[in-house]
Amino acid sequence: MAHPLDPFFKPKSVAMVGATEAAQKIAGRRWKTLVEGGFAGSLFPIHPRAESIRGHKAYRDLKEVPEPIDLAVVVVPAEAVEGVAQDCLDLNVGGVVLISGGFSESGPEGKAREADLVARMRAAGTRMVGPNCAGLASVPAKMNITGFDVPAGRVGLISQSGNLALNLSFLAGQTGGGFSRQVTIGNTADLGVVELTDFLLHDPETEVVLIYLEGWRDGEGRQLVDLVAAATRTKPIVILNPGGTDTGRRAALSHTGALAASHRISAGAYAQAGIVQVQDIEEAWLVARSLCDLPPLAGDRLAVLSDGGGHATLVCDALDRAGMRAPPFTGETRQRLSAHLPLRCAIENPVDFAGVAETEPTEIVPALDICFGDPEIDGAILVGHFGGYHTIGGDAVLPAEEAAAGVLLELVSAHDKPLFVHSVHGRRDLAPLGKLRDGGVPVTDSLPTLASVVERLHAAATRKASPKNSLETAAIDEIAVSSLLAEAAPGPPRWLMEPEARSLLRLFGVETPEYDVVTTSQECIAAIERFSIPVALKRIAPDSVHKGRQGGVALNVVDAVAGDTAFERLMALGDGPSRVLISGMISGRTEIAIGGVRDRQFGPMVMLGLGGVGIEALGDVVFRPAPIAKDEALDMFRVLKSRTLFCADSYKAVPGLDGAAALLVQISHILAARDEIAEIDLNPVFLNDAGPAIADARIVLT
Repeated sequence: MAHPLDPFFKPKSVAMVGATEAAQKIAGRRWKTLVEGGFAGSLFPIHPRAESIRGHKAYRDLKEVPEPIDLAVVVVPAEAVEGVAQDCLDLNVGGVVLISGGFSESGPEGKAREADLVARMRAAGTRMVGPNCAGLASVPAKMNITGFDVPAGRVGLISQSGNLALNLSFLAGQTGGGFSRQVTIGNTADLGVVELTDFLLHDPETEVVLIYLEGWRDGEGRQLVDLVAAATRTKPIVILNPGGTDTGRRAALSHTGALAASHRISAGAYAQAGIVQVQDIEEAWLVARSLCDLPPLAGDRLAVLSDGGGHATLVCDALDRAGMRAPPFTGETRQRLSAHLPLRCAIENPVDFAGVAETEPTEIVPALDICFGDPEIDGAILVGHFGGYHTIGGDAVLPAEEAAAGVLLELVSAHDKPLFVHSVHGRRDLAPLGKLRDGGVPVTDSLPTLASVVERLHAAATRKASPKNSLETAAIDEIAVSSLLAEAAPGPPRWLMEPEARSLLRLFGVETPEYDVVTTSQECIAAIERFSIPVALKRIAPDSVHKGRQGGVALNVVDAVAGDTAFERLMALGDGPSRVLISGMISGRTEIAIGGVRDRQFGPMVMLGLGGVGIEALGDVVFRPAPIAKDEALDMFRVLKSRTLFCADSYKAVPGLDGAAALLVQISHILAARDEIAEIDLNPVFLNDAGPAIADARIVLT
């Protein structure tokens, strides 16, 4: 079935405006790789004076070309783009790759020219990649307009940076594997990550999508999450997203806003979408390549086989930091290893060959076979200096190393379990390591990188995109909601003080503890007598944002006399109008924080964290795109660093957790339903056996 972006990746004809023979020039390099790549369609170089360029007849402009043009590549000065673009529109060119710079990256005037160009193209039905991009490559079509070699493979790359695409191509050339499609998006003035990802998800030539992105356009992050959730064809998506997003947080008004750091927001969105986030270029490539070629890492249990105790210890530490394990082998596995290896070899996990592998590399094979056969093991790591034994022991060892590498690949296939290799020779071009790389086994000289790759592959195998949750809202008294919103404290931004915030939550069906609001000493004493002792008093005023920090809270008030004293103290704190909120003291087993923010790139995001006054210092929080379902809410508890407070190792929930998860779902639906709510901050919420009890509430408006 045809895709709207086929003109970019499956064109029958390509014209390059600015083509030249000079390979030292930007256009010359790209015309060279296009011609030499073997593209089977028609090629039309556009040049005002040349007769032909690299064997292809040249034309003075696009309108002289005698055939329809599917794809136009434009490499001319910015001031000449206007005329070329008009020719493209007049000729109904389907796709334009605008490599030329001088647009939004150059300042306000360039930004205005860029916006006008995009508007005109979209109105005419022409789409554009760029401007200020490095080009693209469609390897199955033998079309390469990047100016550098792009190895063939099954990874589809979307990169905002041309240099990153070049770097990844070099890595692929060194480590094996390659690309189905590459597209560099530059300024992303028109086509962006979401539409290009949609193409790659439908592309039969692509098995894994790899994205390098420096920044999202407004709303684009949420669009990608929704695309993946709705996709009928699931493929692994790997993203390298340095710098994160701009949340526009309001740290002065809510804990939730202060904690909504860009990396937490994006990580939460990627987790819900099942997107695997990586941290550097090597990790990105090793993960993407491994997802193409290795069996899935279905669990977190790794066998470690080492030719020395030092590396074994370090890799086990690295695995532990990455949330993975090297558990003890079963008794049967230890017996089989003991029967195979000399007494000096350690047969626990890790296995230490104690010099055996350096002289007899083939002895690794039966040991790995035994470890793979352990039902408590999900994959294996070979660590040390495999692949370079012959550089120490002599060339006579090389045939045995090469033979061992070949059989190790056979074991991976036979057991359907992945193998990962650390070698101090990991960056060298050695035949045994080359054989492993060609078979899809990741090889690196960095133990932290290897541990991170292992963790990412486990995440890819176990994390599935959550289906897009339907928005469920009960019938709401819109007049009452509007009235409450009108009572917001002045900003910017405007915010609802605690009584109004509690009232708004109740309108949406959220249970909040009983309270009274008083303005006189007599009202205070009467209210205290209505509550069970002890009670809490809080000053409510527009200038009392963080009541606790400002001395605006009195806790454990045990009688009316103490209450009256506390009331007078609280009312005297500020110069403006004040009120005092009175409620019964709330306590519980654990304090949590529930809230959410409206992010510019990812939209409404619900938050869960360990609550109390130290929430910002501890930073133990997790975000997910709202709305969420009950199972997603429970999963948020399981990924907190403090998860043992809520879930046992078996993920058996503590009493009251279901109610807390239900509250989290409610807050997520309020955020998703009401665009005028920028932040919700419920902290602390006390978790009791009967469910959650909200002790403080604050709502910030847009």
